[in-house]
Amino acid sequence: MSAPWNPGRPVAVRYGRFDTPRWVYTGNVIADGTEELAILLRPGNPTVESHAADGRDVRDLSLAERTRAELRAQTESNWYGEAAVLVFPAGAPWSVWIFYNADGSVHRAKVNYEKPYVRWSDASGNAFVDTADRELDLVTYPDGTWHFKDEAEFEHIIGRPGYCTPELAAEVREHAEQSLARFTDGTLVRGTYENTGPGSWPTPVLPVSWRDRHTHWP
Repeated sequence: MSAPWNPGRPVAVRYGRFDTPRWVYTGNVIADGTEELAILLRPGNPTVESHAADGRDVRDLSLAERTRAELRAQTESNWYGEAAVLVFPAGAPWSVWIFYNADGSVHRAKVNYEKPYVRWSDASGNAFVDTADRELDLVTYPDGTWHFKDEAEFEHIIGRPGYCTPELAAEVREHAEQSLARFTDGTLVRGTYENTGPGSWPTPVLPVSWRDRHTHWP
């Protein structure tokens, strides 16, 4: 592991495919250690959204259209969801997104199955985390209930070049069982995090290099 990033440092998280960053989220480092990296994502932070080339939302595309790279385009935007903490356990094939209500209580958490992340910095010292989405998610709630999300989308990408081989699909299902067991026994996230940081932390900006080639996929 390279030198840990200090609390408050701006960082951009890039989800990519076919050498292209499709989704980018900017936040501030809360904690960076040997077990996990935690990043605070606040409403209004700069983001990059992926959508159809004709402007349609990804959710409005058919499953076949979603896997056609030539139909995709990216637009700079801002995070309009709840405050969230993104936790990347070291070496794990998933991240955990913890979403907060306006009063600071936890609303839900999402286990996003993905390629274990890599970190890098550009020539200007901007910090990046790169990974690739596996489509399947596990959504959990404080009362102990849970459900898997995007199962149809996950089944659709199996066997499609650049997305998911049958062998990888079997691994993702195994990862789902592992993370569910860790949610049940309370070890899914090691640290305790809040959805606010010191007021002195800089508001992240979207580095120009967010467009740099994304090689950490499929």
